[in-house]
Amino acid sequence: MEPTTAVEIQEEIQLRIHELNHTDDDHVAGDAARILFELAHFSNPYSESNKRQIAASGGVGALCKHLRSQSYEVRYQTCSALGELAFRNEENCVLVVNTSDALPALAEMLACSTGNNQEDAALVINNCASFCEETAEQIVRCPGMLASLKLLAVGRHVGAKNVSIGALNCLSRSPAVLAQLVEAKVVDEALVPVLEERGRGEKLEVRKARAMMAVVNLTGALPPLPLAAAPRAPLQQRQHHGDHHQQQHLAQLPAHHRQQQQAAAGGRGADLAAIVRVLGFALDGKKWVGVSFTPYSVLYPLSRLAVGRENRAGLVESGVVELLVRLVEEWEAKGRKTQQALLLALEILEQLAEDCTQPPGPGAKQELAGGGGGHRKVMERLRSRGTLSALHRVASQARGEAAA
Repeated sequence: MEPTTAVEIQEEIQLRIHELNHTDDDHVAGDAARILFELAHFSNPYSESNKRQIAASGGVGALCKHLRSQSYEVRYQTCSALGELAFRNEENCVLVVNTSDALPALAEMLACSTGNNQEDAALVINNCASFCEETAEQIVRCPGMLASLKLLAVGRHVGAKNVSIGALNCLSRSPAVLAQLVEAKVVDEALVPVLEERGRGEKLEVRKARAMMAVVNLTGALPPLPLAAAPRAPLQQRQHHGDHHQQQHLAQLPAHHRQQQQAAAGGRGADLAAIVRVLGFALDGKKWVGVSFTPYSVLYPLSRLAVGRENRAGLVESGVVELLVRLVEEWEAKGRKTQQALLLALEILEQLAEDCTQPPGPGAKQELAGGGGGHRKVMERLRSRGTLSALHRVASQARGEAAA
């Protein structure tokens, strides 16, 4: 019989944690971890309070003791519970990475376990990095962790591959580990090979979308198109974001390669549309092939792309403006719970509107002739309706609250 009252749930949690702390029986340990997973799962009506109780009662530490179990089932149930405790819970993410031996044990699972257990361990890392950016430094510093995630990202086990790409994408959003990820050649050795995969199906699409967002997070630009069309600058020269990075990179290429890359910028509509599509899933609160996205996780790479003028028309044509305006409107209607995402959305809108706030330059005629007029028309339409003024008002208010 499932516990339903607060007292019953508390007693159940304490019982299962006691079992984890004192049993040598794999069946008992696996069952205890499974029950804690079910109590923490987002489908449980008391999920949030259960997560807090489990953590406050020492559940994270009790679970982590079993990460090195000889039993596949115990490792699976333990990782499932830890991943669920970390899901959308920043405090629990910190608890997991700070628990003695947790990260080394997870790194060992990534390196030495079978494919399914590797996927289980990668999901714990993915959730910790996704929902608490400050865990990234400890994750990346753990010996063997990054090397194993890279290997799994290009490996044969599809589940482990997908989750490892997700974990690398989450880590790529942390400026604190950007240099380490670049130095480890994550872009060239893990992300680009995924983008070069051939095939069909939404699982491949979502894997490529996550890899592409990670590339943008780490380099400030989309990968060259086609990927082998031009020599790539050394990774250490691709650490900066936006126009400055792109100008440095292009300046190091022969003239004919510079022309190729600049001409290709207008042909990246499908890549830009893929990322904008992910934002739609995030705003709708829907999973894409079982993968959840937060608005912030998609807005972060979009904000990098919006810095580059060559990307703005493609972003607008992909429908990003409507989604950004919707996010702002929902932010005001839903109690302002997504301030970090809101500020990024406003930053992107300001970047997209930048071309409209300046007089048309000497290239305006060519821009309109080349189809770039759609971008200007959309932003001018927003301006005429007063939408941009309203967005600036919200931006000022939000920034004031953030500063306070």
